[in-house]
Amino acid sequence: MNKKKFYKLLMDLNPTEVGERVTNSLGQEIAFYEDPMNPAFCVIAACHQLQVAAHTEFFDTNNFGKDSEYNPVFIEGKLKCEYEL
Repeated sequence: MNKKKFYKLLMDLNPTEVGERVTNSLGQEIAFYEDPMNPAFCVIAACHQLQVAAHTEFFDTNNFGKDSEYNPVFIEGKLKCEYEL
C-alpha cells in the first residue's frame, strides 16, 4: 500500500502512540504507533511532516532513540533504517 494512503488510513483510526518520538539524520520527526488492527504486529513509524507511515520490522521501540542506527528514515517513498543510508 502507498505510504501516504496508509498514513491517512492509520490517522483515521486514531492509533495509540507508543515510545518516544525520534528525529532522524534527515530531520524527519518519527512517531511510533501500535497497529490498531493488530496490536501484536510490528510497530508503525509515521512522519507527520511528510504524511507517510509504514510498518517497521520491530515489535517494540527499544531500538529507537537519539543517534540509533535503527531509527527509521523515509526516502523516496520507502522506509529504511539509518544504517542503510
